Amino acid sequence: NEQGDHAAALGIAQQQIADREALHGIDSPRVAVDWNNLGQTLVLLERSAEAEHALRRALALIDADPQSPESRRVYLLSGIANAEIGQGYLDRARDSATEALAISQRTLGAWHQLTLRSVNSLAAAQLLAGDYAGVIAGASRLRAAPPDVDRHSLKTGL
Repeated sequence: NEQGDHAAALGIAQQQIADREALHGIDSPRVAVDWNNLGQTLVLLERSAEAEHALRRALALIDADPQSPESRRVYLLSGIANAEIGQGYLDRARDSATEALAISQRTLGAWHQLTLRSVNSLAAAQLLAGDYAGVIAGASRLRAAPPDVDRHSLKTGL
């Protein structure tokens, strides 16, 4: 994916799931990362419904693991929000991004990279839904981030 070859990444992600499910079992929380990788690749390929399914599978595996920290849900919920945006489910996307942001702020802090990504995901859903006040609030928050925060990796124009 980092090299832009999403088709190759898709094949690798699918094989990784098969291999790790065979090794650990289909309900093992260890396979959640592989479902996430598949989902993120499908988002990049604009296959949003499939991406949402994969990301929700990862979330279910994380949620079933009592030892999994709540903060692991943040990245998945942000990915789900992106998949929902891709399907035009803007209200659902705002809900997913809002939940990701609340968890991230509570567990990781206001300036953590995942918190700022959650702000970005929420702003994207708000923009498409015409909630410009929400977009402005998100943009203001991103711009107020301390100078040592990596804004480039947020991949935002805000």
